[in-house]
Amino acid sequence: MDTAKNRCIDPLIERAQRSNDAFQQLVKRYQQHVVRNIRAFTKNKHDIEDLAQETWIKVYQAIGKLKSPYHLEGWIAKIARNTAKDWLKCQQRKISRLTDELKSWHSEASATQTTLQHGLIEKVRCAIDTLSPMYRQVVHEFYMHGYSASEIGQRLRIPVSTVYSRLKEAKKQLGNQFEAGVTKV
Repeated sequence: MDTAKNRCIDPLIERAQRSNDAFQQLVKRYQQHVVRNIRAFTKNKHDIEDLAQETWIKVYQAIGKLKSPYHLEGWIAKIARNTAKDWLKCQQRKISRLTDELKSWHSEASATQTTLQHGLIEKVRCAIDTLSPMYRQVVHEFYMHGYSASEIGQRLRIPVSTVYSRLKEAKKQLGNQFEAGVTKV
């Protein structure tokens, strides 16, 4: 990084360590950089947004530990990549657990039954995608990301009771979709 840019960033980092407004300037300056690093791990827009937000939370919590402004861009990129890698590992574990559960439940299933199971999983995913964003978000956070209701409430800044009511409504809507046979692959 050149010296002029370094001098420009140095006061911004110092202010960002003390001020939310200055931290927002860092976010604006490096948001696309963070998104590019995360996009290497997932192409899903919602996951990218979630992971970018999680990255910035980690940066905010650790910015006081940054010693050299020269390393800021690389430091933020490393946090973004590590956040995405951790998320990817978690997704792979969930898929593995789901696969293991399906195998144990249907160990004697025929190839046709296995095909039907994959179709059902796809139908569930499609049905979830039809939910409104507020319901889809809590469903993803709770079932796909494994967050507790209180963690979701903290992340979304809503009461835990609201998280539970959104989960309940989402389940009701999904149930209605399947009862009506509306969801098709």
